[in-house]
Amino acid sequence: MTDDVDTEEIGGLVPRDGGPSVKKRSFSFLETSLSPIAEKDYKSPLIGKFLKDHIDRIEDEVAELRPYREKYYQECAKLQVLQERRGLTRTAAGVSSVMLAVGGIGIGVAKDLWALGASGPIIAVCSLLLICCSFLIRVRSS
Repeated sequence: MTDDVDTEEIGGLVPRDGGPSVKKRSFSFLETSLSPIAEKDYKSPLIGKFLKDHIDRIEDEVAELRPYREKYYQECAKLQVLQERRGLTRTAAGVSSVMLAVGGIGIGVAKDLWALGASGPIIAVCSLLLICCSFLIRVRSS
């Protein structure tokens, strides 16, 4: 820190890693990197109380957040199902578009072939079937 002011005098505001100042909790002096907790200090009642309070706070947070984790996994499963359905819908739309295009081309060709011989009516019927199937796929996929 660049100031000569003790951080305890200004309400425990201590900048971390050059970032903005944050309000530190009580017993924050135990967490500083300047004074790591020695093994002999663990026997101190003050440190024991600090550690117990810290563990209790973490257990409360875990108990509070556990339902959110379960909801998260449920929603992820639902999302996977919806993405799979959307993929099938896109595939069905693509197949339907191809069938509609081929059916339309077939009807245009069948008109010219109808005058030449027997293949014209067969191509026209097959093209109409493709167009009908194309519409059925669109209806069923939506």
